[in-house]
Amino acid sequence: MSKSIINKKNCGFTLIEVIVSIVIAAILGSFMISLIGTGLNKSMKPARNIQNINRIDRVMEGINSDYFAMLTETDVLDSLHARIAAEYTGSEYSIEFNSFNDFDGSHNEPTSSGYSTGRDILKVTVIDNTTKARNSALFFKSVS
Repeated sequence: MSKSIINKKNCGFTLIEVIVSIVIAAILGSFMISLIGTGLNKSMKPARNIQNINRIDRVMEGINSDYFAMLTETDVLDSLHARIAAEYTGSEYSIEFNSFNDFDGSHNEPTSSGYSTGRDILKVTVIDNTTKARNSALFFKSVS
């Protein structure tokens, strides 16, 4: 009889061994889930950045087409500034204006900020509020 009891003890795992194995597997599984979740979040960041850059590019394309549609007007820059201020507003991006009479010849922008009517050059910069990406364009009073 003692032989059959010994044989039964050696076949299978004890309850403690099974519980310890389940706990170890749960701990390893929680580490894997946290690592995979972090990797998925980080992989979405470049895609969001590209979407934000595409959004400011579309805004600038709209401003460009408005400018070309207004070229026949006498005060094209003032009209363009008014249209941009009225129609191109969004919480995802902001728009900065700078107006100049001319560049100073040193290939540097003259120090001017804000918008003044009656200028010859209008610089429009669309800035993404999330990534701080910028897209700028210069618009001229007359094209010759």
